[in-house]
Amino acid sequence: HGLSGTNGPGLRFIYGDILKAFKLDPAAPLARAGMSMADLIDTPTTGPAPNYGGHGNHFHNRRHMLEVLVSAAVLLAVHDQRGFDPKFTPFEKTLLLTAALGHDLGHDGRGNGLGDKRVPLLNETRSLLLADDIIAPHYGPGRRADYEEDFALYRALLVSTDIGGGKNSPSNIFNAVVAFTHTHKTVPAPVTPEDQHFMSMMEAYPHLPELSALLQDADILPSTAASPEWAERQERTLAQELTAHRMPDGDVNWRDALWFRLNLAAPKSLAGQTFASNRAEINAHIKGLAESQPG
Repeated sequence: HGLSGTNGPGLRFIYGDILKAFKLDPAAPLARAGMSMADLIDTPTTGPAPNYGGHGNHFHNRRHMLEVLVSAAVLLAVHDQRGFDPKFTPFEKTLLLTAALGHDLGHDGRGNGLGDKRVPLLNETRSLLLADDIIAPHYGPGRRADYEEDFALYRALLVSTDIGGGKNSPSNIFNAVVAFTHTHKTVPAPVTPEDQHFMSMMEAYPHLPELSALLQDADILPSTAASPEWAERQERTLAQELTAHRMPDGDVNWRDALWFRLNLAAPKSLAGQTFASNRAEINAHIKGLAESQPG
């Protein structure tokens, strides 16, 4: 419901329904913050007010936030039903779902840039600044330490969604830890001080890497593992928003779209890997479009 636009149930209802499906407490501070976040995402704004829901953006808008929330719920359900490790706590499930809802809060529709013009974590930082003001009040007086701990985990998940940030991005160290957990082939080594910070955080919260992997997969699942027709529609919508994804004639740059799928969009989580057949079908479709594109 509501996936085709702003019609249908509000995000508060959908978010609340998902919490109910996983038997999560809607009165928990982070869940109540998610309800407030959903209301703000649903509300169009004017003037200098924060554009929480990306209203006016072709791709990074309320519909995308809804798709990622639903995708996170699907992946979490697969994780539970398949009996994958780790077994998440109710708080961790609420954390994942709330991060999925708010991962692109206030997105400006321009992305983080490419090449020399890239600003790592640009939109993620904006989302975190907006989320801070929404989440903090739900903890109330005397719970500052709880809030700081929970928001540190929320921040770690949010910054890991900048998957195009290169080898020094937070996502890189999270993904290295996840890959090691799944395969035990390569021991991840911190490269930067931020890597060391996240390594220390993951030692304290050992379920954090797989939560990050699930969120990363949820962010791109609608574009990479639904159906060829849906994936093509997603690419055309993204190209309307970002000129870097277009050819001079206005068509989607299908070669870039294929490169993204082959180099950055591989599934990170165990649940995400269950969509391998969908991804293979979609990649073949995008490859056909790329090969037929002039130039």
